[in-house]
Amino acid sequence: MLAERLHVEILKRVGAGEWPPGSRLPTEAQLCDMFEVSRPVVREALSRLRSDRVIETRRGSGSVVCTPEPPRSQSFSPVASIADLIRFYEFRIAIESQTASLAAERRSEADLEALERTIERVKRSHATGQLDIAADFSFHIAIADACQNQFFASAIRLIEDQARFGMNLSDYFSRQHSETRIARIVDEHHQILKAIRERDSDTAGRLMTHHLTSARLRTVGDDVLVSPSKR
Repeated sequence: MLAERLHVEILKRVGAGEWPPGSRLPTEAQLCDMFEVSRPVVREALSRLRSDRVIETRRGSGSVVCTPEPPRSQSFSPVASIADLIRFYEFRIAIESQTASLAAERRSEADLEALERTIERVKRSHATGQLDIAADFSFHIAIADACQNQFFASAIRLIEDQARFGMNLSDYFSRQHSETRIARIVDEHHQILKAIRERDSDTAGRLMTHHLTSARLRTVGDDVLVSPSKR
């Protein structure tokens, strides 16, 4: 069916970056000429793309490619024990160290500004003496966005609940030294940002490993061994 073929062809071109998120598709008339099909065929293909949330219609702009969002039905396993939390930090260290390295290679000036804003939000936690968990995690999301890879960005967003659980637990155990802890986190964020700004991918990855390892130690302590899962 012509409409289905056109639907698939446009999907391929969007996926290849020919029409990136936020860009406008050619007009219906232009698509007719490009693919040598009739206007009803184009309209049906565009209708399917809207149903798939690949494009949206904006007044005065025509069909615009949507920014992809992680499917709500997808999720990571919940953190149900200290052993799960240790395994979760192990996963975060592996994926976010690589994310930081890629961000250092690919970041834009807008990415740097977004990272600076998240650090300023964490700094303001000093006034209350309690860490702004949302601001802390938004720093990690901003790094994932800066690496210009939607799979890393989606994965980081999908682990937000588990990450916040670990941060809240660490905050609970560190209440007596909360101001010192917040200052340390801000300093670690600044160091990571400096490496990303300087496009030093090796250092950015190493500093992220240190940052998350320190977070794990603050939460579950040192020298904790976890036996391999039998599942």
